Amino acid sequence: MYQPYAANHKTWDHVGNLTPNIEISEGIRPAEELHPADYLKLVRFDKYSEDYYVVSAGKVVALDSDGNVVPAGLALQAAAYKTAWDGEGGANQGANRTAARAAVDGLTGYTAGASTYDATDVDPVASGVAVKTHTGNDVESGDYIVENFFTAVFTGAVTKRVIDMVTADEDDAEGDLTQVVTISAPIGIAPYNYFRWAGGDGVNPADYTHHNYNRQHQVAVLCDYYIELPRIDDKSLIKFPQLSCVYDSGLALLPGDFLTFDASSDMVEWAGTEGFDDIIGQVWKIDSGFPKDYLERVRTAYEGLGDLDKMPGSASSGLPDNISYAGGTAAKGVVRINLINR
Repeated sequence: MYQPYAANHKTWDHVGNLTPNIEISEGIRPAEELHPADYLKLVRFDKYSEDYYVVSAGKVVALDSDGNVVPAGLALQAAAYKTAWDGEGGANQGANRTAARAAVDGLTGYTAGASTYDATDVDPVASGVAVKTHTGNDVESGDYIVENFFTAVFTGAVTKRVIDMVTADEDDAEGDLTQVVTISAPIGIAPYNYFRWAGGDGVNPADYTHHNYNRQHQVAVLCDYYIELPRIDDKSLIKFPQLSCVYDSGLALLPGDFLTFDASSDMVEWAGTEGFDDIIGQVWKIDSGFPKDYLERVRTAYEGLGDLDKMPGSASSGLPDNISYAGGTAAKGVVRINLINR
């Protein structure tokens, strides 16, 4: 019998294994269960919730080695602190700590006082519960946040965190630091204000700061988006505490420039000397065309009050609130940024 071709017949075995799924979410706001570190400074009080923010919207954020969200600028503060301490070679550990604190205070573009805990952290108006150090102790006013990250050796070969130093430790023989809590490269920006962490694992109310209150059970991080921030060259003019901005000291930014972050976790121009993994965004437009749409002719309230009370319009000379809050001007304008590398 004539056969025109040799048939190659497919058969099926329907009892095989499926390849496990690898997708979780889109990368704009990765669907990960994150929360702010519980040792962060209280930066601003929210009257409506009667609670404190620890990270402002727009700040560049990173992860500490425990996997918790922190301002990315803490990495720069920690590096400056350790370099100054180890390089001081002072007569004792107290001299080393003094040098290290001075190094953090001297960081370019830094907002004064943002590096230390203050009276609010020790005795919060609303919560009545002090911020805890990484080791679980109450913070003390004047302690530096990055002192949570380091241990030093004291008399009797006792190793303790720098933030737990007492007066008697200052006279001990000097020695170098060991970093036990590290900060990652930036992972994105805070898309909204982060409240102080509720406490514990965020699930068991027995471990909360207040057993009946959990304002944010987790937070998101914005990794890929087009955003707008006010451009300033003097942080002392900022009217709104911890407002995020692009710090452009010489007003020299140009479209296409890359942006990294400073010790305040604000965006600054990438100088080319930092690692490429520290780039967080790229400038697309610097908009100084204010006022717009005759906004300055729209009669708005509270012209005679402070800058934070002036509604955009005639009261603010036609400037939007992000520029007014930053103490900016129409000429400085805003920067539109495409987040990249995340």
